[in-house]
Amino acid sequence: MGLYTGLRWGELAGLHSHRVDRRRSRLFVVEVNTKSGIKEYP
Repeated sequence: MGLYTGLRWGELAGLHSHRVDRRRSRLFVVEVNTKSGIKEYP
């Protein structure tokens, strides 16, 4: 999915299935995975 969306590794790792809107073909990046854990996207 990363190749098609252009998301960074931390954004992909923080992505949850309930943040994917398949009906509208949209992803909502709300959290990112960092070295210190999952944080809110700036």
